[in-house]
Amino acid sequence: MGSRAITADDNLEQLNTKEDFFRLIYKRSDKLIEKFLIGYLLFGFAISFYYDTFAVGFIVGPLIVGLYFLSKILFKDSKLNQYIAASGFALFMAQFIYQMHGLFEMHFFAFIGATMMITYQNWKTVIPLAAIVSIHHLSFAFVQMSGIEEIYFTQVTWDTTTFVFHIGLAVVIFFICGLWSFELEKRTSQNIMNILEMKKLNAQIALQKKDLQELNESLEIKVQDRTKELAKKNKSILASINYARKIQTALIPKVEEMREHIPELSMFYKPKDVVSGDFPYYFMKDGHLYIAVFDCTGHGVPGAMLSIIGHLLLDKILNSNQLLEPGEALNLLHKDVVYTLKQDSAHQSDDGMDVALCRISPDKKEVLYSGAHRPLFHISNGELKEYKGSRFPIGGIQYKGKNSFETHSVKILPKDTFFFFSDGFSDQFNEEDIKYGSKRMRDLIKEIANKNIDVNSAIEVFDKEYHDWLGKSSQVDDVILVGMKF
Repeated sequence: MGSRAITADDNLEQLNTKEDFFRLIYKRSDKLIEKFLIGYLLFGFAISFYYDTFAVGFIVGPLIVGLYFLSKILFKDSKLNQYIAASGFALFMAQFIYQMHGLFEMHFFAFIGATMMITYQNWKTVIPLAAIVSIHHLSFAFVQMSGIEEIYFTQVTWDTTTFVFHIGLAVVIFFICGLWSFELEKRTSQNIMNILEMKKLNAQIALQKKDLQELNESLEIKVQDRTKELAKKNKSILASINYARKIQTALIPKVEEMREHIPELSMFYKPKDVVSGDFPYYFMKDGHLYIAVFDCTGHGVPGAMLSIIGHLLLDKILNSNQLLEPGEALNLLHKDVVYTLKQDSAHQSDDGMDVALCRISPDKKEVLYSGAHRPLFHISNGELKEYKGSRFPIGGIQYKGKNSFETHSVKILPKDTFFFFSDGFSDQFNEEDIKYGSKRMRDLIKEIANKNIDVNSAIEVFDKEYHDWLGKSSQVDDVILVGMKF
């Protein structure tokens, strides 16, 4: 049993200390205890008529209740009334035992009182109650067992063993009540400290809220000014990016140009932003066609800057040397990217690019391929074969100069089809946050191989599959895929 829980109806704003909370608890407990004291008083009146004990019933009871209320009036800010109430419950027990001519079961009224005193959460109130009960039992038992008449304590046969047993039970009950009060007071104190801490935090939050409101009002004007300024800068930035797109578009080969050498060539190209880090590449030298897809670190402006670097460096390499195999060209490209980006200095970075590079020799009916992290898929007579790229990127020194790119030789048969692409397609997530993945990519290419369709139709399949997978989710990376059929 305990006091009613503190609720919002108690106007917590007025409770600012631990003492304020306990005064509220004591006030509620007083109301409960007063009801029981008056109940005990009326019970004493009632049994006075039945047992003809008017003197005790109409004198002792009113004195107890009167003393309790007098202590409340004279000592408003003390706990004296609690101790008087505890003593009163013990005295009422003695009164009822006497009034009922030794009906010893009346000592349960003391236990009821001890239970009610728990509501004060003051374990010390058990002391006067237990003391009076003990003194009463010792003294009246002694007097009754001494043979003095007209002193009523118990109607049953009484001996030392029985007395000790009853005293022991009383001690246990009073101890439990006191322990309960102690634990309840400790828990309530902790709850009060938590409430006070929350009030303190709420006050700080309210103050901060006020400060923030004032700050927001002052910032609104600044925001409006900055918004206009940012709109102007944004317009300028967009103009710069659009101009960068023109530059990049000028460098990117058109499908029509590449079809002059490979009539059945098609491309699925979907930049994530205005400019892209993925781009196609082709270069003619001595009747041999170099064709590639680049996947540069990042996307947007950073990726586009790397794409221009990659494009210009590969142009320089293929122009400045004898006819190179793709692996040799990628080795030189890696060294030039490391040098250009100063990645071998203290300001090193891992920026670079993945590349799939083919050299097509129509006279020899041969495709030489080398890849940096990117594969080449070859469909011949309905069979699909994958040529994996080397496990190194172009650029970066994380492999400490071990970057070396292998060249694969593939003989071309009539109606052979080749696909190579960046990782933007396979890295795309759908609306359920599931990545498309390399396995689905291979399965899709197998499906196209089984259909034996032309390369333009194959690109349409890739386009539809990508947008069906994308759904309403956001594009995560640039996408480029090149297909060619001989």
